[in-house]
Amino acid sequence: MAGGHQDARVVARRLYGAIIVLAVLITGDDHSPRPLEAAVVLSVTVAVLLGMEGYADVIAQEMRLHRPLSRAERLRSIKELVAVTAAAEVPLLFLVLAGVGLLSIETAFAFAEAVTLTLLYHYGYVGRRLAGAPPHRAAAGGLAVAAIGAAL
Repeated sequence: MAGGHQDARVVARRLYGAIIVLAVLITGDDHSPRPLEAAVVLSVTVAVLLGMEGYADVIAQEMRLHRPLSRAERLRSIKELVAVTAAAEVPLLFLVLAGVGLLSIETAFAFAEAVTLTLLYHYGYVGRRLAGAPPHRAAAGGLAVAAIGAAL
């Protein structure tokens, strides 16, 4: 990642997305015997939060600029926000595979949670590196974020 500020925003949004996904998975793991239902809940949750954050982001930019955003500026904001969904794609795949009978629901949730914890580590690591931390401190930061997620 070499875009500086832009990369930092993308990593932060992906980290945020992984936190949302983990929260939904943790809740769904205890309450959803139907994997496709869990996949829908995860998809809708991410979509609603994405829409709400997108709206708030546009309003914040317009307030800062004292004008409405141009079409190009709105599209750039949307592209940045889509980064939030990156953390949901693989966990959704596992839930869908369970929904069609290729995985048990327990295995699907275990894999989905493991992937999400791995993403938390990765985004925590990359975020710390973009902040200027040396590799060993970035690794510690990634481990801390993943450990908090695992503790949940």
